[in-house]
Amino acid sequence: MLEKIIRDFMTIWTTVDPITNLALFASLTAGMHRSERRRIAWRASLYAAIILIIAVIIGQIVVDAMGIRLRSLQVAGALSCSFSVWRWSSAG
Repeated sequence: MLEKIIRDFMTIWTTVDPITNLALFASLTAGMHRSERRRIAWRASLYAAIILIIAVIIGQIVVDAMGIRLRSLQVAGALSCSFSVWRWSSAG
């Protein structure tokens, strides 16, 4: 159970990329009042959470409907990334 929680947290962490988004948010809201920045941060967090939840639900429905197992999807993604890296490294 703890392993799944850690894995899910790391997946969300890498998807959201909070460090980069923090710098972007700070630069975009630099001239705003503190309360306005706080309100925008809450709204953006809420919208991001809703989008992530909907994407997970719809993605699971689509994958289940197509009969694709998660392991097969992971292997296909790894092969696709490997092929892209190979093409990039041998392009020169």
